[in-house]
Amino acid sequence: MQKVILIAGPTGSGKSKIALKLAKKINGEIINADSMQVYKEIKILSARPENYFNINHYLYGSISVKNNFSAG
Repeated sequence: MQKVILIAGPTGSGKSKIALKLAKKINGEIINADSMQVYKEIKILSARPENYFNINHYLYGSISVKNNFSAG
């Protein structure tokens, strides 16, 4: 069974940096759960990573703001 590691914290706390380091170390992947980074059109406002460093990332910029989307 594969493990899931959750990294949570306030904005600007370094979650993405930690996730990248960990993913590199354990050959992992990153699944985004940020409410703004999921949207295609707001890349700069959401602080979406510029470089994915050959790590698989999911749900970054995958939904248009024109579509209704909710995690609830």
